[in-house]
Amino acid sequence: MEKRKKLLLIVAAVVAAVLFVVALAWWDAVHPLRYLRGDRVIAGHAWTVASKGRVGRDLAAGEVNELCRLVAGARSVGPVDTPAAVRVELATMDYGAVQMEDLSGPGARVAMFAGTADEQRVTVRSAALGKHLARLAAGLAAKPPVER
Repeated sequence: MEKRKKLLLIVAAVVAAVLFVVALAWWDAVHPLRYLRGDRVIAGHAWTVASKGRVGRDLAAGEVNELCRLVAGARSVGPVDTPAAVRVELATMDYGAVQMEDLSGPGARVAMFAGTADEQRVTVRSAALGKHLARLAAGLAAKPPVER
């Protein structure tokens, strides 16, 4: 009887380990930027996506931290094709250049390692991220366009 208990305990431990690994892989797949942190961002810049002229500015450290927190918690969804009002680019140590375009709603289109052969594109959904990007777009829209 004792051998049976040991065997059941070993089988239960192996099943628990496999389930943990599967759950961790699923979590990473659903949250592709979960390791993005503000202290790992070198620079951040935001600009409008407008035909009449671009307005842009560098992001403050607090804005970068908030943006990283929101993007790290956002879940990936299928592709969404909507016009963007604002584009953000972050230079990071871990994901190279990360480019984001708002979805004019809850979320953003994100390109990790942008401009390289390893570029990965994903659409993430988060109401808080959408609101943050909308506030950023509204702040940029209040400034006059700059010719480049």
